[in-house]
Amino acid sequence: MKRHYGLVAMLALLCAPAANATSLSIIGGVTDVKLTSLDLFNTLGLDLMLVGSATISGSVVTFPITGGSVDTETGFALIEHDGSGIGISDGTTDVMLTDFLIDTENALLSGVAAVDGSVLGVVPIFDISATLRLTLTPTAAGALSDAFKLTIPAGTEIGVASVRPKTVPLPGAVWLMISGMFVLSRLRKRVSI
Repeated sequence: MKRHYGLVAMLALLCAPAANATSLSIIGGVTDVKLTSLDLFNTLGLDLMLVGSATISGSVVTFPITGGSVDTETGFALIEHDGSGIGISDGTTDVMLTDFLIDTENALLSGVAAVDGSVLGVVPIFDISATLRLTLTPTAAGALSDAFKLTIPAGTEIGVASVRPKTVPLPGAVWLMISGMFVLSRLRKRVSI
């Protein structure tokens, strides 16, 4: 019997560093964006397109969450949306914004930008307000204005986000739970004898 308790104690010690880990992995979920700027795009003669695994229902665009992490000490997260995005077109020029990364610490959504197939790189696209309103950064507004020969001001609201990531439990927490269940089962057997 003492042998089993020793094994449990050893497992708990091995898992202790993992139990103190400072981040949770994000393994999925979705980010929904209720578009509030459709009238503006129509007025400017711009069409929105979905890219990759993004879907739309009414005025809500859904982007699958593909990964990321949450800092358990600060609550800040990096949330990845690889393989999806939006395109904006005037019929001649196409701007693609893909592979979004939400950085909650800096209240910023960045992504890969491409114009007519030429990748510009990762750029800050939207500032994120405390109420999850997405507004164009000065960089994005300038790039869109240049691409479409229009004036699109920085701070233009594009939509309101709803982010629902799924995380996995800390490995140490799982091991500690299993260890605790093992100890309880041994104590139960010991009491019933």
